[in-house]
Amino acid sequence: MVSSYVSSTAPASNKPYGITNIKAYISFTLDIERMNYDAWRDVFETHCTAFGVAKHLSPPDDKIVDADKKEWERVDALVKMWIFGTITQSLTQSVHKKNENAFYLWDSLENLFRDNKDARAMQLDQELRNITQGDSTINAYCTRIKNLADLLENIEVVVPEKNLVNYDINGLNPRFDHIASIIRHRTPFRTLLETRFILALEENTMNQLQNRPVTSTHHDNSSSPTILNVEHTNNNHNSHDFCGNNNSRGGLMGLKTVMVVEITVVAVVEINTTT
Repeated sequence: MVSSYVSSTAPASNKPYGITNIKAYISFTLDIERMNYDAWRDVFETHCTAFGVAKHLSPPDDKIVDADKKEWERVDALVKMWIFGTITQSLTQSVHKKNENAFYLWDSLENLFRDNKDARAMQLDQELRNITQGDSTINAYCTRIKNLADLLENIEVVVPEKNLVNYDINGLNPRFDHIASIIRHRTPFRTLLETRFILALEENTMNQLQNRPVTSTHHDNSSSPTILNVEHTNNNHNSHDFCGNNNSRGGLMGLKTVMVVEITVVAVVEINTTT
C-alpha cells in the first residue's frame, strides 16, 4: 500500500527505494579540497526533486512527519545515505551526528563550505596569480590553470578570461618568450583555449627540432705530404780564397755546391657539418 506521505510528495512512491547505487546518478564526490559544493548541491537537489524527496532538504514539517512518521523516517534515512555516499570520508566525520536528520547534514555541509569560502578564494587566487610552468608540458600547465579557475568559480569567484591568459603567459618557461610576446600583442585577445592550442603547437615544433637526428658530412682531406726539394748543383767556378786569391786545386776548391732547399707545406682541411 502506498503511504499518504510518499504519495503526496512523489508521483512514484517506490522510485527512491529503487536506487541501490547513488554514484550512478551523482558521479562526482563533494570534496572540500576541490570546493565543488555549488555543483554538488545543484546536482543533489535536482536528484532529490526528481525522486520526490526534496522536502527532506528543508526543515521538517511537523504535520507531515506526524502523518506517517515511520515512512518519513525511512525516506529521510534514504536521503542521508545518499548524502554520505556522495561526500568524502573527512566531510562525513565533520558533519556526522547521531540521530540527526537529512536536513541537519544538508545544512551543516552548507555552513562548512560557506565559512571557508573567503579564505579558500584568497588562497586559490594567490596560487593562480603566481603559477609557473616549470618543467611541465603545456597541456599539464594549462590544465592546472583551468582547474584553479574552476575551483574559484565553484565558490562564485569568476576570473575574467583575459586574466587567465595573462597568468598563463606570465608563467611560461623562458623558451616560450617569443611566442608569448606574439600572443600578448594579438588583437583581439586570445581565449585560454586558443592560447593553449597555439602553445601546444609551438611546443610540438620545438620537440621535433630537438629530437631530429643529426647528420654530418665530414670530408677530411689529408694534408699533402711535406715536400722536401733538394737541388744539388755542382758548378765549376773560380772562387776566391780567404786571401782573395784564385784557387783551382784540380777544380775541387773551385767547386761550389749550391743547395736549394724548398719546403712546401700544403694543408687543406675541409669540414662540412650539417645539422
